[in-house]
Amino acid sequence: MREALRRTTVVPQVAAALVVLLLLLVIVRLPWAGDLGMHAATVERLRHNLIDPGNPLVDADTPSPYYSPWMLVLGCVARVTGVSVFVVLRIGAVVGLGLLVSGVWRYVRTLSAHRAAPALAVLCLVFLWGTSLFAWSGFLGLNSLALTVSYPSVFALGLAFHFWAWLAGAVRGVA
Repeated sequence: MREALRRTTVVPQVAAALVVLLLLLVIVRLPWAGDLGMHAATVERLRHNLIDPGNPLVDADTPSPYYSPWMLVLGCVARVTGVSVFVVLRIGAVVGLGLLVSGVWRYVRTLSAHRAAPALAVLCLVFLWGTSLFAWSGFLGLNSLALTVSYPSVFALGLAFHFWAWLAGAVRGVA
């Protein structure tokens, strides 16, 4: 009985660790697909001018919805370190992935005391979207996440999970 319980806890944790490892390997490669060029152009524009970067799509002094607080941070990293935009996007991808996984882990811990629950939640997050490719930020299926892990949406969702974990803890402290 004890061995079966240990197996039901270890297997999901190993599987979740393998998924995270797979995503880390994708970050190393950082496939040139989807909007990656747009995000690279946004970081590059912010590297050169944080106050008035212009539009990353066209050579015009117009606003752009691609300038988010996350892109501003990445632009500052690019400016301060002088490393290439794609290295900065890889750094952003690692931070975003870490924030997402740790946020899911923390939030699920507020919902369940079972040791396998956070690992199962991470697996559900990336596999329950199905097998169709959603190459769009905000869809966290394994295929889409592999393409969009450096985007602001992954960073924002990771922050949201941390906020929900904090909020659940605060509500339980008051109640």
